[in-house]
Amino acid sequence: MEYLISTVDAAWPHVEAALEKNDSIHVRAYGVLPVTEEFIRKVTTQILRRSGRDDLITTASMLLKELTVNAAKANFKRVIFREHNIDSDNAEQYEQGMTIFKDNLSDDMPYVYGPKAKRNDLHVLIAISSDKNKLHIEVQNNTPMKKHEEQRVREKLALAMSCEDLGDFMMNHGDDSEGAGLGIFLSLAALKAAGVDPRVFVIKTDGKKRTWASFELPIDRSYKPELPRY
Repeated sequence: MEYLISTVDAAWPHVEAALEKNDSIHVRAYGVLPVTEEFIRKVTTQILRRSGRDDLITTASMLLKELTVNAAKANFKRVIFREHNIDSDNAEQYEQGMTIFKDNLSDDMPYVYGPKAKRNDLHVLIAISSDKNKLHIEVQNNTPMKKHEEQRVREKLALAMSCEDLGDFMMNHGDDSEGAGLGIFLSLAALKAAGVDPRVFVIKTDGKKRTWASFELPIDRSYKPELPRY
């Protein structure tokens, strides 16, 4: 079941009915406004609470916020590149575009660029599903990563996996060229702190139409997920 959220209260009776049947919940967003964040947080909290996994609620909320905000920002970046005729395959132009993007980062960005993303048909799709074993969350945006962007993300994932200490990560691997390094590290750290193997955190792109990130949290404490290798 897919939702475009205007108010949490309006959608919630339908969501509760879907959750009772273990149906997956899909939310389409353009700016990922606070009402959207509240809605998806409430959905995951409901699933984990009724499954007796209150200990994972904070972890789920943190990772969801990280992934949804980053997906929206990736779309906003594409909007800015289009507005300024930036060729993202040209290294010099790409850096110029990133400077413009960073100059526009603010709390108002979702309100300014969400409507622009919608006009450009750039959306974020959040899929939340669960069964007796796990809670699975996938956040997808219809903007593919360029090869150099994917390479940087892979490097940051590998480095974040190898660092146990935030100070070490920032001192030796701090790189704000894309702005997501710290978020990746904190996401993996949150999973480790919750006793969850951080390899459940996955970021992929098909290089053509979309990029998606996902993670799983165990509902059954004995559940062993299939783990990728970075």
